[in-house]
Amino acid sequence: MSDVRFKYIFPKEYNPVYINGAYGGIGPRGELVINFYLERSPVPNEEVRNLRENGSIGEQVKVEPSDLQDTIVRYIDSGVVMNYETAKVIHE
Repeated sequence: MSDVRFKYIFPKEYNPVYINGAYGGIGPRGELVINFYLERSPVPNEEVRNLRENGSIGEQVKVEPSDLQDTIVRYIDSGVVMNYETAKVIHE
């Protein structure tokens, strides 16, 4: 049996990202499609707060969009598509 060498090449802009979830399934061609996401609370587009008499910032009066409390953002930055055989090898 002989050895095989794997050389890994990274582009200068290579920058791994943090993920904490994935969403996917079987695509129309029978391939496995996995989209990786970062799940987080949303950041408002705009908010209005009271200004206290002493100049400090007070309570929130309004936020846009108004449904922020009922929303979770799943930011998808990357994903993979692979055939069934590749998925089996990775699983093993």
